[in-house]
Amino acid sequence: MKRRAFLASTLLAGCGGGWGEASIALPSVLRSDLHYCYYMSLPGQMAATADHTSLLWHAQFYGLDALEDEVRGYPHRLVLDCSAQLMRPTGKDSRKALSPSAEADLRVFFADLRARGLLGRVAYLTPMDEPNLFANSEADLLGAVAILKRVAADYHELAGVRYVCIYGSSAVNLHGLHEFDIVGIDNYAQQSEVLTKGAHADLMEVIALHQQVMVIPGAAYYQDPAPFVAYAHSEPRCWGVVPFIWSHVPESADKEGWKGLQVQGPAEQQRYRSAGATVLNKRVHE
Repeated sequence: MKRRAFLASTLLAGCGGGWGEASIALPSVLRSDLHYCYYMSLPGQMAATADHTSLLWHAQFYGLDALEDEVRGYPHRLVLDCSAQLMRPTGKDSRKALSPSAEADLRVFFADLRARGLLGRVAYLTPMDEPNLFANSEADLLGAVAILKRVAADYHELAGVRYVCIYGSSAVNLHGLHEFDIVGIDNYAQQSEVLTKGAHADLMEVIALHQQVMVIPGAAYYQDPAPFVAYAHSEPRCWGVVPFIWSHVPESADKEGWKGLQVQGPAEQQRYRSAGATVLNKRVHE
């Protein structure tokens, strides 16, 4: 998350006003099969956002005891980031390599999730965030994906699980692209024109026929989610909308120039609550 925010703030500082808002009309007939969730979560987020989200993205910024408490009483299924088990820091440029104990660690983790009754709530798996920026090599990423799929196949609770990936900045070095069912790109500097002539538009040119996409509005940079919502309802290949970010993490956010919706004003929060409701084709309390 820290690296994601640092990259985004750098891009925004250097964009020079060259990007703007896309003009995308919300269709008159809305879809009923889209998802809406925020990238990453911290304790307390479920209660704050359950009324306008359909999933919880668990990137292991807190442990399983807290996750149990977080999801108790809610129907949301999980997007689970397994980089903590699969990858290890290299000590160079924030890059991560495949961990030599990845498979063993992942099996222990999945067994713990099963014992807690949480494994069956996992609907989506991802090996790491922004692998085109932070995987040490294509071989490391492909190795991680292979282990993730092999281990998941041994758990009946994960039958039908889908594999997701968010790439960073641009449709360059999209290693492992066709290993995933759902992919996205988080280029906040391009604002919503990312959808029509930017990195997301480039991604749409290279995905396979069976793949879906997610779109990622920069909530932390006060971006308007409306074009992303309209795009999601207009593009049949779109799976959902994943804003960055609800939670605020002072040790990274405050010094890197972004603010989670958690500490933004009521109007900004309501704008994203309404966006989530429209994505999910439902109503939420004002």
